[in-house]
Amino acid sequence: MRWLVFFLVAVVAATGLLLVTVSGGDSSSQGYPSEYVAALARDDSVVVQPAHLEPFQSFVTRMLEDDWETRFNAVYADELHFSDTLAVIDNRQQLLDYFRKLHAAGTTTQVRFLSEQLNDRDAYLVWEMHSEFDPGLSTQHSHTIGITHLRFNAEGKVILHQDFWDAAHGFYQHLPVLGAAIRSIRSRLQPEPTPTT
Repeated sequence: MRWLVFFLVAVVAATGLLLVTVSGGDSSSQGYPSEYVAALARDDSVVVQPAHLEPFQSFVTRMLEDDWETRFNAVYADELHFSDTLAVIDNRQQLLDYFRKLHAAGTTTQVRFLSEQLNDRDAYLVWEMHSEFDPGLSTQHSHTIGITHLRFNAEGKVILHQDFWDAAHGFYQHLPVLGAAIRSIRSRLQPEPTPTT
């Protein structure tokens, strides 16, 4: 059991370092859950319409095209809450810098939207993502599923973008050292196969 405590401490430390590195700033001591809850309490969003979703979906599915920055500026409001669980960002310029860093690092993503649910001010999009990135030793390929929660302002721009996805499977398990530890934990926690009769 001592190995589990050591592992959890290592993961927490590595995650904290990664958040600061990726976001380029300081994350709050509470992390993205408290910032997400605070963003939900703000009352500046409007009832979401199907037309709000198209620019966002077009931007996400065409992020590698040359005009991505122009489309980015048409999608996101100046002040916002953004979290993909790796970075927590509160304004459009920081978010633009974040996406520029991902592009500069050679990160590529292919996103396919599977379903959507609109409920008053909230839009929930279920997606499948294939990505490639280089955490330092070699290019890694990732396939994961997630959900994005969106809210929009009166101009139809995104003011809340919260991703929910398995970052351990989609990103952390591909990192040197940390990835091996995560895969080891997962294999230990897998249930024994049920014997067939």
